[in-house]
Amino acid sequence: MLTRISAIVLFIFLLLTSSCVRSEQSKNFRIQSKDGSVTILKDREYFDALLSKVNSAKSEIVISMYVFKTTGKGTNSANRIRDELINASKRGVNVKVLLELEEEQSSTLNKENRYTADRLVRGGVKVYFDSPERRTHAKVVVIDKKYSFI
Repeated sequence: MLTRISAIVLFIFLLLTSSCVRSEQSKNFRIQSKDGSVTILKDREYFDALLSKVNSAKSEIVISMYVFKTTGKGTNSANRIRDELINASKRGVNVKVLLELEEEQSSTLNKENRYTADRLVRGGVKVYFDSPERRTHAKVVVIDKKYSFI
């Protein structure tokens, strides 16, 4: 699974860098590619688009996340995504989440990811942890093998 996610991230990176370069000051824009388009989303638009695609997922959601912090305010973005992943799982979508672990057992990252993993698993989501010796630092979501968020 990790190889598949790495390949997707590499593909998207190559697509973006070979197609267009824009300054960070530019507005959202679309990049046309052979297979569709890529939209660069900024700030709140990213969250709204991700939440919409999670809510409309039909078959599969695959996530690799460095840290998935859901210990904050109950209505924050991460908690809303966590809850919608659980809802997607309950409606039959195959939801898989890969989270990072660090070698130091008491690290904040480990505590945050284990807390979130516990809630996701109780909600029917499949959660995996990487090896503490390997760090991907990835933040990737792939929905229905059609939509990718990085």
